[in-house]
Amino acid sequence: MPLLRGWHDAHPDTPLRGHRRDDPEAALRRGEVDVAFLRTEPPADSGLRALPLYRERRLAAVPDGDALTRLPALRLADLATRSVALCGTAATTTDGLWPRGQRPRTFEVANVDEWLTAIATGEAVGVTAEGTEHSHPHPGVTYLPVADAPPLTVYLVRPVVATHAAVGALYDYVRAVCVTNADQVVGEKAS
Repeated sequence: MPLLRGWHDAHPDTPLRGHRRDDPEAALRRGEVDVAFLRTEPPADSGLRALPLYRERRLAAVPDGDALTRLPALRLADLATRSVALCGTAATTTDGLWPRGQRPRTFEVANVDEWLTAIATGEAVGVTAEGTEHSHPHPGVTYLPVADAPPLTVYLVRPVVATHAAVGALYDYVRAVCVTNADQVVGEKAS
């Protein structure tokens, strides 16, 4: 990951390690990690500080071979007649994404692995952030853009009271390196 390599180059005496957690916000609150990348902004009174970095498109996750995979992009209405799996640890999608009266049947699964399994086996479809396609590829799942779903903002989140002496420097480094543009969506050109 270029961000981590850049930190290592700029701060060789301050190691930075990436950890994948099913629930990064919970890991942050438990002190297992010092910062986390989240796709939901914590509440103002949470004791956490969030830096918006960029926005990602939403993607649909559908079983390989499904008729929907023949379309270049989907609309929320294309998914409304399907069962939609919601990941309990990645609360970026709820049935509130669909207009009232057009909401699909939803069910919650415990984690990303169960979410991918429910989709790969044809039990459900899902809606997720674009980063999921890169971080969780699956041989039985095809990711497609959802043209009418709003994008998600990616935040760098840390406790208000830093848990490590280098957290402030890391926060400043990420702010300087990443484009902080709430209107720019990854994969689209800024106007």
